[in-house]
Amino acid sequence: MKLSVIKLISRGIFPLLMFFSVSVFSQQLEGNWWYFGQQAGLHFTNGYPEADTNSPLSSMNSVATISDKNGNLLFLTDGITVYDSTYQIMPGSNNLTITNAHRTLIVKAPSKELKYYVINTTSGNNRQLVFFQIDMSLNNGLGDVISNSETFLADSVNMGLACLDHSDGIRKWVLSQNIQRGSYSAYLLDSAGIDSAGIETIIGYQNNNGIISNIKSSPNSEKFISIHRHNGLRIEMYEFDKSSGIVNTFFYSKLFQGNLDEVLTASFSTNSRVAYVGHRTYLFQYDISTTDSTLIHASEFVVDSVVDSTLTVYTDMQLAIDGKIYGTFYPSLPLTRKLSVINCPNLLGSNCNYQDTVVDLKDRFPGYQLPTLNQTFFVNTDKFQAQSQSGDICDGDTAQLIAYGAGADRFIWTMEDGSPANTLSDDTLANP
Repeated sequence: MKLSVIKLISRGIFPLLMFFSVSVFSQQLEGNWWYFGQQAGLHFTNGYPEADTNSPLSSMNSVATISDKNGNLLFLTDGITVYDSTYQIMPGSNNLTITNAHRTLIVKAPSKELKYYVINTTSGNNRQLVFFQIDMSLNNGLGDVISNSETFLADSVNMGLACLDHSDGIRKWVLSQNIQRGSYSAYLLDSAGIDSAGIETIIGYQNNNGIISNIKSSPNSEKFISIHRHNGLRIEMYEFDKSSGIVNTFFYSKLFQGNLDEVLTASFSTNSRVAYVGHRTYLFQYDISTTDSTLIHASEFVVDSVVDSTLTVYTDMQLAIDGKIYGTFYPSLPLTRKLSVINCPNLLGSNCNYQDTVVDLKDRFPGYQLPTLNQTFFVNTDKFQAQSQSGDICDGDTAQLIAYGAGADRFIWTMEDGSPANTLSDDTLANP
């Protein structure tokens, strides 16, 4: 049964007993809807990934989506065209001058409920960092591009792009890397907009002739991983100062050697203590609970591998609100129409429970990039979480509940005194 209801007990509080005795944390659901690849998509509305085939997008690379705090789809984009929640092109999207995008990121404007920034790194010889704004109050509440909001921020940037929390928990940092100077720039985003000055840190490998194809930040915004493709072929791990925007520690690097030793993607566990790196033929895991490079190197574990090194295999990974990491992995031809999953990314070794090509996309090809999401969405996904989807509730009301996070699939719901929730037809559903 997809929807059941429960009469709430006094004070409208619904405690729950899950597989472990843990606290319940609130989390917003901006990362609920994903669209990517050739009209592929999925959502986590019911606590687990369900395929959706309504996407008008067909992009092998640049894709981004955003939902509201309750998990309702707001808009999706390839960085060039913006579609609203009814999959219609936002009228102002036709006035944008950007013609190509390699990576696209959507960031909500701090302290402004209905304003969003769409930030792009463009393709081509002189890659630029540009952004435009969306106002969700326009176009009868479906949102539209704010007129004349398209803004140049920097040139000679690498493809990688990330958003990290400021230490005040309100403002954000937009992080990119400059090709010519080999430096990282953190641009402060506050209620007034994006500060174009940026905080520059010259640190790490200066890959002037190569490409940083990805920058992936940790959910707690304290670390990030840079991936160097072409002429670099390495990963680098850094610590980030959320107060100042300075990249203050370069604590681990690994160089991959060989013509086919290309690294493509990375992801952090939900507790930000484990890192995963997608190589052409290997999926690696690293224990980064320490910043001791010797211990990190010794912790390297091969989660999965393939024999045919001519294929580009582990292409992208992305955390989800259920606490799992999903990946576009291609171990064989023909290319799969399914996603792979790391079910328990906080656990080391084989306990992370990797499963290859198990999430069905209803025959849609996922492309090579999952949607670039703000990783701060997932800061609480290592915790069991529960909430009502029915807004404010009082004693005697009915509500739909949802539980998610920590990689769990099934839950046991109880009343306040620990007795069974007999009013539910199935008290182990994630959304009774």
